[in-house]
This record gives sequence, structure tokens and C-alpha cells, in this order.
Amino acid sequence: MQLSPVKKEILVMILLLVWTQSAVPANILSVTFMSSKSHKITYAPLLEELAKRGHSVTVLSPIPESTPVLNVREILTLNVAEAMCQMPNLYEMRERGDALNPIKMYEKYYDLCSETYDLPQVKKIMKESFDLVILTPIFNECVAGFVHMFHAPLILMVPVSAPSWITSIFGNAPLTSFIPNMFTSYTHRMTFYERTLNFLADGITMTILNFRLKPRMEALYRHKLNDPSLPSSDAVFGNASLILSNSHFSLTHPRPLLPDIVEVGGMHCRPGRSLPKVRGILYTNGVEHTEKNFINFTFQPEKFIISPFHHLYLVILFY
Repeated sequence: MQLSPVKKEILVMILLLVWTQSAVPANILSVTFMSSKSHKITYAPLLEELAKRGHSVTVLSPIPESTPVLNVREILTLNVAEAMCQMPNLYEMRERGDALNPIKMYEKYYDLCSETYDLPQVKKIMKESFDLVILTPIFNECVAGFVHMFHAPLILMVPVSAPSWITSIFGNAPLTSFIPNMFTSYTHRMTFYERTLNFLADGITMTILNFRLKPRMEALYRHKLNDPSLPSSDAVFGNASLILSNSHFSLTHPRPLLPDIVEVGGMHCRPGRSLPKVRGILYTNGVEHTEKNFINFTFQPEKFIISPFHHLYLVILFY
């Protein structure tokens, strides 16, 4: 059966309409109230690639971009780095062998989150609509209510290997017999004694989160958004369509993951660039160094950062 010219034109128009509709760029929001540069590095290439493909990306974050990217709108929140200067130095704690108290960290994040909700740029974003929201869930339970208000599909981007308290929300059971708690130094090969301690560590972590930290964060966003009916952070995160975990099976311990938990370790890697050739003579403390290798730090590294290089013949500079 042959189609008439008119019918052919109508069919072509329909196909074109369907094709153009499927190619419409999306309006995407990436949000995190609490973050560090090391966290943002893990998912920045994803946002850049989405922008390169024509999508409009809004980044609500305390960490500024190093260089502007086309189609990426950046909205800065509180300077978390300055606020965290009041916290104990993690490098010094490592040197002393002290343990990090996550409860104290969450108390600080509570205050920062409360201040972030009051920022005018954050209140302005609430009036917009988005087709997709990307959220970093760790230390951002207080953002759950904010995300829920957009009624958009949600993707969780975990900047570390997704911990059990995140994956368990998706129904991925925490198998403590061979999956070590992230606050321990165990591997998947544990003795009975280590398995017992690992089980207790997981239980204590979940208890503190579920009965102390999360209720406070949920009460905060219900108060700030003036809506006591907002769902819990677990309900919001559990409704996410996908978890992207900054891990890879070749570098971590074996663990079963559901299909909607995808390992994307290495996504942050970029093509290597050749190092510039340094010519001339280098002087440090009046000593001449010619034809020698050196490492240049733009910050003051701690001892444990330098220690891996102790066996190399290097000149290390600080400024």
C-alpha cells in the first residue's frame, strides 16, 4: 500500500515532532549544602558533560568552579571551608591517633544548614522548577526537604564508596560478615572477633543516625520550609531513581549491589597533560640544585603526605 504525498508529509512531520521532543534539553539542578572540593571533584565532570550536551545545569554549592563552563549556572552558598576552620585539624588528629567524632561534625553541619536555608539565593531557587535533581547525600540529610519540593526525579551522587546506611535505604542489605563498616580499617577477610566488632559498628552507626542525627535534620527542614508534612530523609532518598557510587570493584572489597546502584569510580579522571620542562638553576636556602627533580606544593602538606616520597632524591618546595 502506497501513501499519498499528503500522508507522507504528515508522517514525516509526526516523526520530526517526536524526534525533536526527545531531544529537548533538560533543566538540571545539582545541590549540596555541605561539601568539600574533594567531594565536588568526583561529580564535576558529569555536570560538565551534561552541559556540553546542551542541558541547562544549575549548581548550588559552597565550592566555586575553577573555570566557568558554558550552560552551567553557579550559585554559591556559605563558605564551608572557613566555617570548618573552627573544627579540629584532621591531619593533627591523625598524627595523635585521635578518632573523629562524627556527632560533633553533624552538630556543626546542622548550624551551617540552618544558615544556608536563610540565604536569599537559596530561597530564590525554590521558586524555580527542574527536570532532574542531583544530590550528594552524605552530610546533606537536611537538604531532603528542599529536594522534595521540586517533585523531580532524583539521583544520589555518593563521593565515596556508598556506605551501608545509604544503600540499605534502597533495599541493599548491609552484610556485615564481609562488608566492613567505613569507620573501621577491616577488609572483607575478617576473623570472628572482627566480624562481631564490625556488626556492632554498623549497629551503632545506624542507631546514632536514625535516632539522633536524622530526626534533628528533618525537624530543621520542616521548620525552615514551614511544612510539617514533609517526608523523612530516608523516604526522599529511597525514592531516588539511581545511586552513583564513587567506587570500583577492582579497588574495593567485594559486595553485592542492586542494579540501581552503579559504581562510577574513575569518572573524575581526565586526560593526562605533559608536565612543563623546567630550565635553569633552582636555589633553596642558598643551595644550588641542578638537574634534579623537585615537587612543588602550593600548600603546606603534613608529614604523612610527604612520607611516601622519603626514598626519592627530591627537593620539595613549599609556599
